[in-house]
Amino acid sequence: MGIGILFPWNALITSTAYFQLFLGSGITFVISNAYTMSLFLTLLATCFKKFDGYLTVQVGYTVMLVPLLLLTFMHTPTASRLTVIGCAVGIGDGLVQSSLFTVASNCGGKYTSAVMFGNGMSGLSVSILKILCMAVVGGSGLGGEETSARVYFGVSSCVLCCCCVSAELGRRKGLFRTDIKDDDDEEEDGGGEGGGSRVIEMVGLRTRDDVDDPVDVGNVQVVAGQREEDYHSRGFIAQFRIYWSILKIIMLPLLTVFFTFFVTLAVFPGLVSLIEPHNVSFNREWYSVLLVTAFNLFDCVGRGGVSYFLVKIEEGDAWPNNFLPQIEEGMRIVEETEGGGEEIQGFNYAPDFLRKVSSIAIGRTVFILVFGMLAGGGGGGGGSYHDFYSFTAVAFMATSNGWTATVSMMVGPRMIEGIKAKEKANNILLLGLFAGLAVGSSFGTFVEEVFLEET
Repeated sequence: MGIGILFPWNALITSTAYFQLFLGSGITFVISNAYTMSLFLTLLATCFKKFDGYLTVQVGYTVMLVPLLLLTFMHTPTASRLTVIGCAVGIGDGLVQSSLFTVASNCGGKYTSAVMFGNGMSGLSVSILKILCMAVVGGSGLGGEETSARVYFGVSSCVLCCCCVSAELGRRKGLFRTDIKDDDDEEEDGGGEGGGSRVIEMVGLRTRDDVDDPVDVGNVQVVAGQREEDYHSRGFIAQFRIYWSILKIIMLPLLTVFFTFFVTLAVFPGLVSLIEPHNVSFNREWYSVLLVTAFNLFDCVGRGGVSYFLVKIEEGDAWPNNFLPQIEEGMRIVEETEGGGEEIQGFNYAPDFLRKVSSIAIGRTVFILVFGMLAGGGGGGGGSYHDFYSFTAVAFMATSNGWTATVSMMVGPRMIEGIKAKEKANNILLLGLFAGLAVGSSFGTFVEEVFLEET
């Protein structure tokens, strides 16, 4: 299901060369703005309105599926149609992200890393499709671009259909369950050691809520907190205060995910596309496609590495703890909302580790300078670097992007207790991710224009 989040957008933006044959280069800006604004408004709406998780995911996939099917058979694209399609993909994307990340975080870290890995696989899959289409039907001309675009949209439609089926299978296996039931069906209310407590079960993850004393559930200690159903019944001001309290707890993951995507979008794909080949026999079009494919490949390596470390930790190996934190390293936080006296329960989750991850994310700003030098050397002609350096820089940037983003999205919600509170933490992180994308993309566009003027 994670692949279906970004596959439609990757297919749409990869097909802009085909749309430009009819509508000019400005259509890329129109589609991007339509997608960006609709995605932002959808994520913002889900912050203050409760939706059923399963229904939201299915509606999101369907909203993206319908316009892609229309694009597959559309002969003459128009600006108005593409604007509506961009908005539809953004709305569907926002609906799926807001629910799927919440479900994944409640099920455990490996589920979040799986969703993030699926995000990375979507970009890699579209890059491989583009290479195949360029090799088979050619990469230029109306016929080649039209055939390639129809392949992207057709495959995207098939992927979204598979995602809808996967969501239904997940529902049947209890993936989207949020029902609250007694801790022990054999005990009557108030009886036994855990009498009066209630438990939420989701795919093997058990977290207690509304209990009188601290209890241990697996490796996670939780204490009495706000009842789950109360979070979405608050007014706007009260919910804002809750969001602010949660934000202060997850500040480090939020900053990490923002800087991660800011740096990545500042150089990719803008500056990367300006790098010219020096020591290989590819033309610039093929070279840019190979660089983009290398980025998507190593981005998947970074995201998949988190899943690999999690599996090793579950098997009892100790060495992956250097790459991923354990919750026992943290200290409990009780954050009171301003004015309301309400408590948000959380963990100061491995603070030393999170500071290191944040430092890596901020330190990645050096890639802006690195790729600026690479693009400047290519644009000016006669640069002294080798193509090996370009691919090596792309590999390091992509791997660090995948790893830091996945760790942040995995750790952030685990610092908060309660399913609905975790949902709000996910919303904050997604908005931080979006802010990084938007600011980084704008900065990258500015830098790209500066380089083009100089060359």
